[in-house]
Amino acid sequence: MIAAAPAADPQAIDIVRQSARPGDVITVSGRVMGNIRPFTEGRAAFIIGDPTVLTACSEIPGDECASPWDTCCDSPEDKRRGTATVQVVDDTGRVLREGIEGVGGIGKLAVLTVTAVVADSSTSESLIIHASAIAVADRQ
Repeated sequence: MIAAAPAADPQAIDIVRQSARPGDVITVSGRVMGNIRPFTEGRAAFIIGDPTVLTACSEIPGDECASPWDTCCDSPEDKRRGTATVQVVDDTGRVLREGIEGVGGIGKLAVLTVTAVVADSSTSESLIIHASAIAVADRQ
């Protein structure tokens, strides 16, 4: 699952979400951010945010936010437009029942490239993808 290199050239999340349909294979890049709790406890699922749309508080000069991954300065509309939910699923399509935070360097604000299939449950309001490969650019 953790890959040394991306499976394809990544696209921005906000661009992919405009045309991606369930079953499409996509590659996106971004950072683990967009929510105060970007990881789903006890599940292999997390939120990835598009840094061309969202700004981690740690990137804002003078901002001393204790949770810079929450992107609290961005609007709810930008958070919707600039995020995707990444899930690691088993052969039956169920999200794995184990946490993924810390695996292979996946952590808050980590830069990732994810190759995935757009989930059947994905909508224009909520992009949900099932990861087949995750490349971590900055091991934390």
